[in-house]
Amino acid sequence: MSEEKEEKEEKKQSRYQLNLISKEFLHSSPEELLRLSETKAELYATMKTLKQTYYDVLIYRGIKELSVTETSQVLNWSESKVNLTYHRALKALEKKMGGSLYE
Repeated sequence: MSEEKEEKEEKKQSRYQLNLISKEFLHSSPEELLRLSETKAELYATMKTLKQTYYDVLIYRGIKELSVTETSQVLNWSESKVNLTYHRALKALEKKMGGSLYE
């Protein structure tokens, strides 16, 4: 499968997962929604304490869900720099948050 088709498939799958998550929140209690909102606020506040390059790549790759190619074009970086910086940014964020981001 070509790289372009793979990226389109990844985006499609991400949108599908986000739709499923959004539907879950429709049935969430106000307490669960508040907890989620507080967690998001803590995440963004922690991200702002990271190096600017880490913050930028986390926003584009993690929040806006741009592909590596799209992110490299926006930031005017090589694709390998995007991948490496994103990996390092996730590790730094995880360390500052005091545990795993995937729990």
